[in-house]
Amino acid sequence: MKKFAMLALAMSLFLVACGEKKEEEKPAEQPAAEATATTEAPATETAAEAVNYTAKTEDGKEFTVVISGDVATVTDADGKATELKRTESADGEKFADEAGNEIHIKGSEGIITLGDVKEATITVTEAAK
Repeated sequence: MKKFAMLALAMSLFLVACGEKKEEEKPAEQPAAEATATTEAPATETAAEAVNYTAKTEDGKEFTVVISGDVATVTDADGKATELKRTESADGEKFADEAGNEIHIKGSEGIITLGDVKEATITVTEAAK
């Protein structure tokens, strides 16, 4: 009888240990699936269409801003286009180049430095498609 009780106890412990192992494997698989989904998301964002904006300074100068991925192309009223690359910003979106040109947009407001325009406040609206 003691042998049977010991065998039953050993089998119970074995089954409990196997059951716990399977439960541990499932959560380990879920983060891997989430990581794959996270890795795929930026590719979808990169493939997104360019977004067109109109930016207007307080004194009436207008610019067209086209943001596509990490590049913003800012075109002034004379048709001169300047390509700016995304740079680190604590808030909003900021694009700049080595010549000191930059545009920083947060919501419907921003600041632009481009050519003879220095740190001008702008109002930004999304252009009609």
